[in-house]
Amino acid sequence: MPKVKKPRSRQNDKAISKKRSVEAPEAPVIPKDQRRKQRHDAWLEKLDARYAQKKRSKKQLNTDLSDFNDILDSIHAGTVASDNDPKKRLPVVPSNKLQRNKSKKRAEMQEIVRMQKVMNLSAFQQSPLAAIRQHVQNTFGSSS
Repeated sequence: MPKVKKPRSRQNDKAISKKRSVEAPEAPVIPKDQRRKQRHDAWLEKLDARYAQKKRSKKQLNTDLSDFNDILDSIHAGTVASDNDPKKRLPVVPSNKLQRNKSKKRAEMQEIVRMQKVMNLSAFQQSPLAAIRQHVQNTFGSSS
């Protein structure tokens, strides 16, 4: 059997609505665009605080490059001894073929060594442009 419902009276409805109005006082209504602006401003403050924190941590970073100089000197000493051996020449790797940081660093070190060798050549020291022109002619052939 279904449950019997009592009809509601108007007095009960008025009492319920009065209770609700007493329980929840009206909060000031803030327009939607102002609420959105408040949220956006709070987000910007949070973002600025994070960037300031990162900036402070970067300022505290101190690097010691003496290890790099030691490695560079050891590479330079090792390559000067093997300059005449064509089998031990370093291969030229195109930059678009490098995929990992380790291989990029290795290629950078090789380029540093090559540049030091070029700078130490007597022909380059006497006339850099003539030495470059001669190298291009030897490498690519005479185009003129």
